[in-house]
Amino acid sequence: MAKISKYVVSTVIVLLIIIAGIYFYIFNSPHRDVENEDALTITADSLYTIYSNNEDGGNALFLDKTLQVTGEILDTLHNNIGQSVLLLKVNSELSSVVCTFTESIDNFIPSQIIIVKGICSGYDGIDVKVGKCMLVKTLN
Repeated sequence: MAKISKYVVSTVIVLLIIIAGIYFYIFNSPHRDVENEDALTITADSLYTIYSNNEDGGNALFLDKTLQVTGEILDTLHNNIGQSVLLLKVNSELSSVVCTFTESIDNFIPSQIIIVKGICSGYDGIDVKVGKCMLVKTLN
């Protein structure tokens, strides 16, 4: 019985060490610096078209990559945790490219053409999501 207890205790200790290692690896890894990363340049309409025609192909090209997206603002809003969100117009009335900003942004109005830089987090069947966005330029 003592041997079984030693194995159980040893197994629990090893599992705790593995879990702690994974925790520290995930939460202490450096954050991405979107501003200084090279970006793939694309229009909001092209990004949406690629994803809506072939989600797996879109993921292979863009998922977790830094993008510089040019598009027309459809709407501005804030998400449930107060982050600024811009919806960029695409060739579908029910869809958009959703750009979530890490910092608050103001003074944007629908129909403005802008360039944003952020990390593509995929397609949810309706919208293409781009997070950790920053404004690069306003074109009008």
